[in-house]
Amino acid sequence: MKRLKTAIKGFGFGLPVAFLLAIGVIYFYLPYLVAEVRNPLAGYYNSGLERVKKPAFTAFGIQNAGTFHVQVNDSIRLAAYVVPAVGRECGTIVALHGYRSDKNRFLPVAAYFSQNGWNFIALDLRAHNGSSGRYTGFSYFERRDTDAFLDSLASRGLIRRPLVLYGHSIGAATALFTAAQRNDIDGLVLESCFDDFARLIPNYLDFYLGGEVPASEFLARDLFGRLHIPLDSLRPVTVASQIHIPVLQVQGAADAKVKPAQARRLFDHLASPQKHWMLVPGGTHNRLWLPDTTTYFDRLNAFLTSAFPKHPAQAAEPQ
Repeated sequence: MKRLKTAIKGFGFGLPVAFLLAIGVIYFYLPYLVAEVRNPLAGYYNSGLERVKKPAFTAFGIQNAGTFHVQVNDSIRLAAYVVPAVGRECGTIVALHGYRSDKNRFLPVAAYFSQNGWNFIALDLRAHNGSSGRYTGFSYFERRDTDAFLDSLASRGLIRRPLVLYGHSIGAATALFTAAQRNDIDGLVLESCFDDFARLIPNYLDFYLGGEVPASEFLARDLFGRLHIPLDSLRPVTVASQIHIPVLQVQGAADAKVKPAQARRLFDHLASPQKHWMLVPGGTHNRLWLPDTTTYFDRLNAFLTSAFPKHPAQAAEPQ
């Protein structure tokens, strides 16, 4: 009996210690879980993150496509593919995917737009799929990578104007930041683009945990500080006033991660005189094309055709 009482006391003391230890482990490991794209734990739930997926061009009827790599700095090498335009060239679209996705998500888009005269180029952002690196920067590092990537494309003669950046989620934010610092971007197509990353954190916590977490902004600033990413730098709304080129912003009405009101705030701050808002009924963060993919792409193409009437292609000059 005495031993049992001793064991119970020991257990009672050990439980809070174990709880605090668990909290400490979670606190230490959280940056890796959030930002390390090929994290083993994340890979356990999404095995697709652990392997490199080659583009299935033939499955989408794509011909004459090519793959290539671009070294954008000393440590990051980006994988990409190009699908040349069929017939008369209208220009070039460069596509940027979102968090823990890859360039292959754009294969249906590439097939459609190449048939409609656009050279289509899609890349894997750093740490994703065929590109090197371990951590995502949530658009902070990616905007520098994209800037160098576009310079490389221009120097290789792979860009024909007009040049349109087409991004989804973090890729959309990256496209917006990139357009704000370059003068050779002629248009933007932004899917599920946020106004301020810090404003998304309660959305994500509610989506994944089913409720709010006290002091979530403080925890987020601490987390991103340990990742060496200033949270205030992840605010596309701060550069919206610098965007004067044609913009199509697409938002899902049922998006729980980037809520329509947050996306609309970004749209309202865009300085472009040719900006268009497209709200997709029933659309979620990652499902905007369905159920009628062709109609969705037709609407995107109608925007591009209106913004950039077809004309003889002009070569882009390197920055």
